[in-house]
Amino acid sequence: SPFRCQSGMKGQAPSLLLLLLAWRPARGAEQQCQLSDQRYAGVTVTVVALQEKGGVNLENLYVRAREFENFTGAVVDFVQRDVRPSGDNPSLAAEVFADAGKVETGCNGAGVYQGYVIKGNQVPDLVQCGGIANLSTQVEQSQTWSDLDWADVATAIRQGTSTYDSKVYSLPIDADYMATVVREDLAGNTTLDTWEQWVAFAESQNGTDMNGDGKPDHGACIALGPAGHFSVFGVLMAIAAPHLQLGGTSQGAFFNTDTLEPKLTAAAMSQIYPDAPSSFSFETALALYKRLVDVAVPGVSAKDAWDYFKNGSCSTWISLPGFVYKTQDTKFGTTNMLTRNVPNATMARVEAPGVPCPSRSTCPYASDTSSGLVSRAPFLATSGFGFAISSKASAIQQQLLFELFTYVSAPEQSNPDVQEWTVSDPFRLSQLDNETIADLVERGWDEPVARQYLEVVDATLNHPNAALDLRVPGLGLYMSSLLDATDSYVHGTARRRRAESADAACEAASDAWQAIPLQLYGQEPAATNTQLDIYRAQLGLPQIVRDTGGGGNEEIALIVTAAVGGMAAAVILGAFAFWIVATLRRKRALERQAEATIKKQIVSAVDALKEIQAPLALIRASDFLEIGSLQSHEALRDKGVLHFVDTTSQFIETVFTRYVTVFFSHQ
Repeated sequence: SPFRCQSGMKGQAPSLLLLLLAWRPARGAEQQCQLSDQRYAGVTVTVVALQEKGGVNLENLYVRAREFENFTGAVVDFVQRDVRPSGDNPSLAAEVFADAGKVETGCNGAGVYQGYVIKGNQVPDLVQCGGIANLSTQVEQSQTWSDLDWADVATAIRQGTSTYDSKVYSLPIDADYMATVVREDLAGNTTLDTWEQWVAFAESQNGTDMNGDGKPDHGACIALGPAGHFSVFGVLMAIAAPHLQLGGTSQGAFFNTDTLEPKLTAAAMSQIYPDAPSSFSFETALALYKRLVDVAVPGVSAKDAWDYFKNGSCSTWISLPGFVYKTQDTKFGTTNMLTRNVPNATMARVEAPGVPCPSRSTCPYASDTSSGLVSRAPFLATSGFGFAISSKASAIQQQLLFELFTYVSAPEQSNPDVQEWTVSDPFRLSQLDNETIADLVERGWDEPVARQYLEVVDATLNHPNAALDLRVPGLGLYMSSLLDATDSYVHGTARRRRAESADAACEAASDAWQAIPLQLYGQEPAATNTQLDIYRAQLGLPQIVRDTGGGGNEEIALIVTAAVGGMAAAVILGAFAFWIVATLRRKRALERQAEATIKKQIVSAVDALKEIQAPLALIRASDFLEIGSLQSHEALRDKGVLHFVDTTSQFIETVFTRYVTVFFSHQ
């Protein structure tokens, strides 16, 4: 477009993204124009990032960075790291925390680098140490906001990767979650709506020959080692999430949002969901996980599990989506990896299984299935990769990186990138549309397979009950202590802590989690309150206002250093002290009563916002366009074109999860 090659427009400089789009050569075509403003000539930044090649890499970042360098004159250097330690090099996460700070190690960051590739679950820890910059102001004041097309980013990714405490700290480039995959040729018409059905199917296939090599194969391919790895934690929490979170993403799957009590025991769950069946418990989820482990390939990593599945050795597979896409993609042939290795074998992504629920009042986001009402909670393991900027970078370096990261994340670049490079998985709505289906078909996909793939991703990223990964300081402690406490129950060993039953394992895990805030912050109750505030902030909940004026039981120490006139004076002094203590206690009781009343009013107000106070009237877009003008409610009602919704749950089930809605008011 000639417009995009102009140096300005009506006195306003075009955004960098428009200029870069003008400069960047079209795929397979000559360079569109020679525009180059060199705005960052002489400015150098260093970014800690996934490696460019080999292992788990982010090759698209390097391709886009070179485009950015050529256009702007910037110099973008990289410190390349893998997700795991390699030789003398630490892992990507360790390198980032060493530079930006980590609560667990005293926030002593070196502050050498200017940019980072991070996981969404690392954001709160980095923010607490002041290691990464708040990008909200830059976003609000910059033309790049429209370039980012923020509304195009899936809601769960904006919340799970980019924001913390209602502020933007990273720009997304990826979405991660636990993808559930089944051997379609083996499953046939088997119903897999619930985790009980999923595990039962895996058990039914275990020990059969699934790839024709004459050897018994396995019911499940899942990561089981090393034990502290997020892929192991992710599989367990994928099963646990719908058992622990019923009321929407902001409820969280890990703790009571009022007390920070872990949702790992039956008592803790009954306090939050008194009307829910006992099946909604971590103990139930842990028993299902144990059964799945019993029929899984033993002791393998996430990559090993991928190798087993693509070679036809498992009937089910739970993995991060990058491996799954790479297996399904037909870029290097006319069939996917599984079918090339095992002729006639087919695979399918399916929606994350859930838990049967008795009513919508208990599970407001449950869906109707052939198995009845099922409550799902797709687990957004690690949330996905994003770009963050060091708070210690200079103003010009921060602006440079903000524009670079915007360029890489924007749909014009990221939409084709999520098909070409498997670490960047779809994270935008525009990456899930009919145009994307056409692109996949052009790559060799069958149209029904491409459509099913995108429908499942869409249902995962835009689910109102999607469960965010744990996003608090001490994440490694929480993961390892949970797996430690449940190990002997799940694996039937005593390699770590002994737990003879699921109930004992849950209690041990809960005790371990409740001790972690003290390890991090050093003093109670401040430690638990600090961690609770962080947990609430990452869920988008407001901070709890606490009375810091003293404890609940005021104590008055009266030190008498001389005789004060005999027994009468002592009696009077004692009575006076008693009156003071009683008065203070009454005052404290009234304060607690007032605080409870205010909290109840706030909860009622929030609940009211979730309910429809009057019937919601909707009209199909086709009917609206055919009418051709704004007409009154009564006129539309009389024509019979209005559709009415009476409850929030009805709206979510029949409208929100199926259609795009547009709301506007007119007089």
